[in-house]
Amino acid sequence: MMKNGWKGWMCFLMTAVLVFSIPMSVLAEETDAAGDGEDGALAITTAEDPAENAADVDDPEGETPAEDVTPAEPAPWVTVSVKLDKIHHTKYINGSSDGLFHPDSPLTRAEAAQIIHSLITDATEEDKIADTTFSDVPDNAWYAPAVNTLASYGVMSGNEGKFHPTSNITRAEFVTILSRFEELSESEKTFTDVSEDFWGYRQVVSAAEKGWVNGYADGTFLPNKTLTRAEAVTIINRVLERYPDYDSIANGSAVRMFPDLTGSHWAYTQIMEASLSHDYSKYGYSENWSNVQKEKTVLSPGYHLISGILYYVESSGFFSVNKAVEGHWFDQNGRYTTGNATLDSLVRTETLKFAKDGMTQEQLLKAMFNHMISTKNFSYLSREKLVGGATGWEERYAVPMLQGRRGNCYSYASVTYFLAKNIGYNPTAVAGYVGHNRAPHGWIELVHNGVTYIYDTELTMAKRLKGQNIYLYRITYSGAPYIYAKR
Repeated sequence: MMKNGWKGWMCFLMTAVLVFSIPMSVLAEETDAAGDGEDGALAITTAEDPAENAADVDDPEGETPAEDVTPAEPAPWVTVSVKLDKIHHTKYINGSSDGLFHPDSPLTRAEAAQIIHSLITDATEEDKIADTTFSDVPDNAWYAPAVNTLASYGVMSGNEGKFHPTSNITRAEFVTILSRFEELSESEKTFTDVSEDFWGYRQVVSAAEKGWVNGYADGTFLPNKTLTRAEAVTIINRVLERYPDYDSIANGSAVRMFPDLTGSHWAYTQIMEASLSHDYSKYGYSENWSNVQKEKTVLSPGYHLISGILYYVESSGFFSVNKAVEGHWFDQNGRYTTGNATLDSLVRTETLKFAKDGMTQEQLLKAMFNHMISTKNFSYLSREKLVGGATGWEERYAVPMLQGRRGNCYSYASVTYFLAKNIGYNPTAVAGYVGHNRAPHGWIELVHNGVTYIYDTELTMAKRLKGQNIYLYRITYSGAPYIYAKR
């Protein structure tokens, strides 16, 4: 290969490659409503009254209720003989098979049935009032035992012989189902959108009287609005008189990690109460927990890129939290952080532009490289040059490059460096020289199987602008078309 001299305004970049035996999972989920969680300490509500932690004080999604909802729970009213377990604080909800909790996703009727069925205690055959089946509930469906059992107790019903298991449950339906376990309370509480002729009027106002629900600041209840998973656990916790241990959750001694859930989510403490089995002693509207059963994630050991955020699952099955792993620092939420909240947000946003569901780590690396060399994404702008061997410059060049989309070789190198870190690699950013004339240049390098490789996004971009078919991806120092020198 020719070692040509090189002139002009280009620079050079180099990185260190890490071998992975476990494929990386990329989940294209929306970012959680709480944001990226760079707030530092957990945002825990320590309200004396549980209503202040209400799922329904506000409408976090700003949704409007359905205009025409045919309820699946308008059966003749009956208080059932079976009871919910208010003694044992066993977990009654998990995350999904993707390792996430999806707090703001809707709860289906099948999921609601499964949760409520798990909470029934000391039921007998005498509690059954009918043998009920539904034409849309196959015998082999995962939810069939729960649905059919609850229907036989009179807890849940359907309409026209169907249960509608995959339909999202509404707020009024959910409150009505839970109200069957207790006598209805008379109440003078009213909601502007729940009139006395509404099919679930008595159940809604009874639930409000008991403190299960509050409604919204504008005086509405939104009875036909889809219930979210976070709202569901908050209401169930109130029904069961289960309260979080705010202190243990705040200090991290009793938490369960879900990548899409941080301490700033309004229902965080309620979800911890619902998803962790524990012994307890009560004081007021809080608890002191003991014997908390820690829960592992269903995600495999290794790095996981979720919503543009990098996590690491240890061989123990738990997320790395507040510790360093292979050149990465994972914060109190288990998220890789650069230590700069602005840069974290920029890097995560940029990662989502090239990361696709199902990509392997190697595919992510190549997609990132191609993203960087595209002039549709970034372009050259002269900036200060560095001396060979300079260190600690990555953040200083990366932030303005990601914000302004223009920069020099060190800008390209620094962004490439942080994006490589965010997909699980441990790169080295290099300020050195390129070509016989030793032009100052920046690049990154990665070590793969003991061999150090160059990844030079800026020079690749510059040469391609000149019509040259140069692709400086995973190039050894000895095999590079130009001389790369670190000092």
